[in-house]
Amino acid sequence: NLGGGVTTSGAFVDATTIQARVGFFFTEDWGFELLYAKNTGAENDTARAVRNNNGLGTTGSTPFRRIVNNYMGGMIAWSPFYSKINTFNKIIYMDWIFGVGLAQLEEHNNRAFFTSQSTGQTETTEKHTGIIWQAGMKFFLTESLSVRTDLTAVHYQAKQVSNNANNFYSNFDATLSLGYTY
Repeated sequence: NLGGGVTTSGAFVDATTIQARVGFFFTEDWGFELLYAKNTGAENDTARAVRNNNGLGTTGSTPFRRIVNNYMGGMIAWSPFYSKINTFNKIIYMDWIFGVGLAQLEEHNNRAFFTSQSTGQTETTEKHTGIIWQAGMKFFLTESLSVRTDLTAVHYQAKQVSNNANNFYSNFDATLSLGYTY
């Protein structure tokens, strides 16, 4: 499957994703799937409003944000539900797919701005290992060609802004992709 979508997490970031998935089902219900996602993001209007104090002419605050660069992972996939939908006398076949596994995520953040302003460096790139899961629906256009929607999440631990303690963070991507099955 190849497709793209939007990142739905991060109050101060607007981001998009491009994903590639390869899977193999060794039974009718169980399989394995590999995923690579390339994300791009930038601070959004909310971050600019906080930074500019809503345009009142006074200096606001600097918002903390994490922007995911990419992630890759492997998941055990389970497709327990199969259905047929009859729409306008045309039958559409559909599979529901769930997955869980491990992923490595790379992100950049502005934590250094808050912890070590004397260095002048405000962007830090970090890699994290986390848990990845997905929920998706695959609609077959033909016996081999399909359209798939997915919600993919990566949960990982990273250092907080206020101290060096770890906190849990999440990245959620909603995607639409085109796939080929053989």
